[in-house]
Amino acid sequence: MNDERDLLPLARAVFSGIGEARSALDALDLSDPLQRRFGDYELVECLGRGGMGVVYRARQHSLGRDVALKVIAGTQQDADAVARLHAEARAAAQLHHPNIVPVYEAGLVDDVHFFSMPLLRGATLAQTLHGALAESTAVDLALTLARAVAYAHSLGLLHLDLKPANVLLDDAGRPLIGDFGLARAFDAVGNEDAVRGTPAYMAPEQLDPRLGALSPRSDVYALGAMLHEFLTGAPPHGDDVSARLAAASAALRDGPRARRPELGADVDAICRHCLQPDPDDRYATVDELVADLARCRDGNAVSVRPRRWPERARRSLRRH
Repeated sequence: MNDERDLLPLARAVFSGIGEARSALDALDLSDPLQRRFGDYELVECLGRGGMGVVYRARQHSLGRDVALKVIAGTQQDADAVARLHAEARAAAQLHHPNIVPVYEAGLVDDVHFFSMPLLRGATLAQTLHGALAESTAVDLALTLARAVAYAHSLGLLHLDLKPANVLLDDAGRPLIGDFGLARAFDAVGNEDAVRGTPAYMAPEQLDPRLGALSPRSDVYALGAMLHEFLTGAPPHGDDVSARLAAASAALRDGPRARRPELGADVDAICRHCLQPDPDDRYATVDELVADLARCRDGNAVSVRPRRWPERARRSLRRH
């Protein structure tokens, strides 16, 4: 059997129905050398499954390196959406940032879409978060991630699935945002398939397209939800979609400070501003959020909370 036909049954299953595609992926016997072959890659082990496909540890023969290979499963009905994701992943491959997992290659094998990425053996941020972080640590982490997202936005890509489980840690503990291979281009942000991701971190407009269009403000919301979790040990809302929509109908009444009174008023204001249900009431860009997080870190006034003169005087005395 030549390489081009090794996964032909899988390719047929992928485009005949998602149930069959998932069954074919699940039934793949990696002990069979023929079933392990995937173009230039050899599948070694399954690392995990998601809504759109399966991630494998694979060996890329031409370059002699181990990679993480994400095989995308779709149906005939959403073939156009899968093709769009493939095109956008090729754009994501142009992202070069120290806190973004790079996409090595985006391609097709027997009509099966795939992305290859570095094989990071560390845990995800979700696996290492055990309760609330110190305020300074939480702000620094949120600032690092926000800068990476701002960089992606500068190249015209939204993430739309930001959450601690999509932040990988390298051997040095450096956080890298993953799954940019499934990002959306600014000029293709219709809400026809908006409900994908984890409801606890998704902006209201991702859950209900009637609430607004997807935009950079949608990623601002997710960054705010992660900041809330860094500060309190939990995201602001649960995973149930109907409960999330009900909660999203009104502004977040209590910020992180309600759970941790010792937190500063500035970081509380930043978090609440990110989590406004109306996109127009959030930071317009992630760059604006980055600027406020940096001001908060440095002890300067943030844009979303004007300070009265006694507080300005006290802070000035402390600095000088």
